[in-house]
Amino acid sequence: MSTTMSQNTIPEYLRVQRVRYQRRTGKQARSVLLNECAEVTGLERKHLIKVLGGQRPIAGEGDTEQSRRGRPARYEAVLPVIKAIWLASEQPCGRRLRGVLREWLPAWEAEHGALSATQRRQLKTISPAQLDRLLAPHRAASPRRRARESDGAVLRAQVPLRTGPWEVSGPGWFEIDSVAHCGGSMRGSFWWTVVMTDIKSGWSGQQPAWNKGAAATCAAIARMEKQLPFPVRGADSDNGSEFLNHHLLRYWQERTPAIEVTRSRPYRKNDNAHVEQKNRTHVRELLGEDRLDEPALAPMRRLLEDKHVTGKGRIAMLARHSVLNPLRLHARIEELLREIWAQQRAAETAAGSAARPAAASQEGGGSRSGFGVPGGLPGSGFMNIGTRHNNVEGFEGQMDDFRLYNTALSNGEIASLVPE
Repeated sequence: MSTTMSQNTIPEYLRVQRVRYQRRTGKQARSVLLNECAEVTGLERKHLIKVLGGQRPIAGEGDTEQSRRGRPARYEAVLPVIKAIWLASEQPCGRRLRGVLREWLPAWEAEHGALSATQRRQLKTISPAQLDRLLAPHRAASPRRRARESDGAVLRAQVPLRTGPWEVSGPGWFEIDSVAHCGGSMRGSFWWTVVMTDIKSGWSGQQPAWNKGAAATCAAIARMEKQLPFPVRGADSDNGSEFLNHHLLRYWQERTPAIEVTRSRPYRKNDNAHVEQKNRTHVRELLGEDRLDEPALAPMRRLLEDKHVTGKGRIAMLARHSVLNPLRLHARIEELLREIWAQQRAAETAAGSAARPAAASQEGGGSRSGFGVPGGLPGSGFMNIGTRHNNVEGFEGQMDDFRLYNTALSNGEIASLVPE
């Protein structure tokens, strides 16, 4: 049938089918419609999914404002300001960046000049979602600094797996889990509910925790433990970082007698079926699936709104804030970091020069040069420079990639060791 439909008719047909496609919610219903459109138009299903789903424009719609891709033109003038403050504040998410913009904008204007009233209004009214969309292409170009490796694997090795049914003789053996009130998005900060369920009695406790950090989770568990009519004897959780961390493990084990700590198999919710049931009946059915969070404020704003911060402390904080420029502080931190790493490189170079051994004697009439490196090349004990280990092929690698005793040699130093 696609051979009988003209190119001018296909866009009109697709506009009608797009409305039908977006009204259908079932996977099977949409699949039937896709099959029909593919047969009528001759277009591929993958292309039709994007066109009917609104991800690609239909022919003739490419110049409309609705189908134009990229950030809206109205934010072009303030994007450099947003990006500069975003980078200086260590690339927070859009929700937190909105609060940072309000605090840091005076400092930016002091450094670069005042903005227009229109630009200030745009920065004041821009949404967190729009901030994330504007900065999405810049996140790849400006990656975060590499964090240290997690010790989660070490902790998992210390906590044994619990498999099979529970075999307990009395109360005190708990399954523990956490429920995220994220509203479908794990980005940013929000409330969690920590849930404990006793295997023998079915007793269940719930306590809120802001985010799922080790301290907040441990505090929630401690509050529930104070309400227990019996002592805790064992605790079994999933493999989440809120439970497998040094802070909580010390809380369980640094007591007499120590609590028996176990964990379930990864991605096996049935291993914690008792607490999973309470997650539904005691948390989800009461609070639903909505997101529970707090307004994203800078730390100083949170303190100013805290009723416990009054008097001289409040005045001193405001006075300190009035003389600080966060952009200058960030620039100073970067400058100090560069000095620290420069000194570290200089120290490593000096230590390497002092420990570098002398070149070994040449072999094979000057065609081979080696170093006495124990455990180097198999059977020779030498690391060859002028040629490969078979003494035939020439060395074609980059000389600055060479390492000796984990110390880098410069090009000149390596060249002086190679016979002419």
